[in-house]
Amino acid sequence: MQIIEKNITSPQSIREGDCFLDIETTGFFPRNHSIITIGQIDVLKNTAKLTQYFANSPEEEEELLKSFSEHFNRYTLPYTYNGDHFDIPFLNYKLNSYEINLNISSERTHDIYKETLSIRSILKLKNYKRDEVEKFFKISREEGILLAENIVPTYEEYLRSKELSLQNQILEHNQSELTTLIELTNRVYILKKSLQFYFPLFQSSLLLKKIKFRKKTATVEFDIFGDKSYPLSTFQDGISIHVKDGRLLLTFSTITGITSEQKSVISPIIRPSFYFKIEDIIIWENIIKLSQHLLLHEFCNK
Repeated sequence: MQIIEKNITSPQSIREGDCFLDIETTGFFPRNHSIITIGQIDVLKNTAKLTQYFANSPEEEEELLKSFSEHFNRYTLPYTYNGDHFDIPFLNYKLNSYEINLNISSERTHDIYKETLSIRSILKLKNYKRDEVEKFFKISREEGILLAENIVPTYEEYLRSKELSLQNQILEHNQSELTTLIELTNRVYILKKSLQFYFPLFQSSLLLKKIKFRKKTATVEFDIFGDKSYPLSTFQDGISIHVKDGRLLLTFSTITGITSEQKSVISPIIRPSFYFKIEDIIIWENIIKLSQHLLLHEFCNK
């Protein structure tokens, strides 16, 4: 078993104390498959530290997990991608099977896969596999990095030959998974931040969930994050507002039109210059700005 440690450039977008976690395995089922590598990046004061635990053979899995458990901060909240469904349960099963005193609670993780699903009606991707999400956010990887589907055959060849270059390919893939996870985390949170605002009446943040266009209306749905919200219904010219079951719904009366560039648009009647849609493109920024202005003016005298 080997432990590979090195300092890497710390992106400005991450905070001291953040931890990013990713594992490589010989398959999906912990009862039948083993861990090849555990990789984690810990963000320190002026740098970031990459630590990788590599099993030179499946027989070294217990030693690998013991070393990982000794170094892993039990109080950290690791970032993963789909870790709540794969990485964390796989690790916990293995730790338990070797009676190693560490259990990573999925309630104490940041799963970026779940964060993307929370805005899937806005992203509208064909699926939420990691490569598809990275493509949406224009995140690219270095050329020559081993593909995920080639990890197992490369490891099997390494077990036969002990070629150092094969080990390096697996480690480089794992490092790439971690560094792109940092970038993806940053971009997802920036997007989510742009889709929400604070609503003083409820002492809560409102997160734009989706918009549904009908023939002459557009209904904008927000999730309410916080303990305070009140049943609410109000109507006025061109708009209705409803609050129920942790959701706030704004329904705008809309009009259609054509721009000087001959593009079709949909706009709210109360603010025709604030296009909600141009051709097939939804203008989320306008929807957020007008919703925020309307709610603050109507209920908070702002």
